[in-house]
Amino acid sequence: GCARSPKENGFDWVLDRLIAGLDVTAGDIAGMGVGGLLMEIPTRPQPREPAPHPARSALKVDIVLLAAGRSSRMGGPNKLLALFDGE
Repeated sequence: GCARSPKENGFDWVLDRLIAGLDVTAGDIAGMGVGGLLMEIPTRPQPREPAPHPARSALKVDIVLLAAGRSSRMGGPNKLLALFDGE
């Protein structure tokens, strides 16, 4: 991580501000840039292997119901309460 890196990085910048008695805000840290506080160093293997994505189970959708209004155009029974295939 940043604290163990031999190269100056965002952790050092935050410590410098704290030691100087300056406040460190979320905006300060966000302003340090995208990609984290630790810069790339030549000794790190490149390209890095991407982190494995956790296995995701397939979602099963039983029904999608889009409804609005009073169901008055259908006439007779309320379509939202009607049986479908006996269910």
